[in-house]
Amino acid sequence: MNRLRAVLAVLAMLIVPASAAPLERAALAADLCGDGAAQARGSERVVQAATDASTDELAAAGRLLAALAERRLACGSEGALILDRAGAAEGHDALTGATRPVAEARAPVLGLRQRALVETARAAVALLTGESVAARAAGLATLERRAGAVPDTILARAQAAETDPGLRGSIAGAAQAAALS
Repeated sequence: MNRLRAVLAVLAMLIVPASAAPLERAALAADLCGDGAAQARGSERVVQAATDASTDELAAAGRLLAALAERRLACGSEGALILDRAGAAEGHDALTGATRPVAEARAPVLGLRQRALVETARAAVALLTGESVAARAAGLATLERRAGAVPDTILARAQAAETDPGLRGSIAGAAQAAALS
């Protein structure tokens, strides 16, 4: 009996993928401040980690992604700052939240490929952490257009956590459509 349990445990480890590493805010900020390849890597990491990451980690990633997409991310030698508006003289440190001036910082530019990846990551975050049904539904609508880039585990997590019956049904439908494609 013990031998059978050991064999089943080994098989489970082979079949079930390992959990994604938690989202490290410093690494994500560095990627989003980097070149196009780094921005793509950071965005893809958010999508992959969305299955297991805590809602706090996802919300922090969502703020960074939104700042990048809206040109409110300032990157300098002292780290990344999230600005309240583009061109602001000061911003909030992406890691600590402390307010500091924008000194010699640049706003990273998104290429078309990176923009699509950032939008996908933002949609996954919105679906899982959106405050309102409308925000979560908007995230789902974006993910439906990019079903091939989204792990099915994100839709499963969203469906299990969703409190609105209508949106839960929409998520189930999207998951079925993604499984067919």
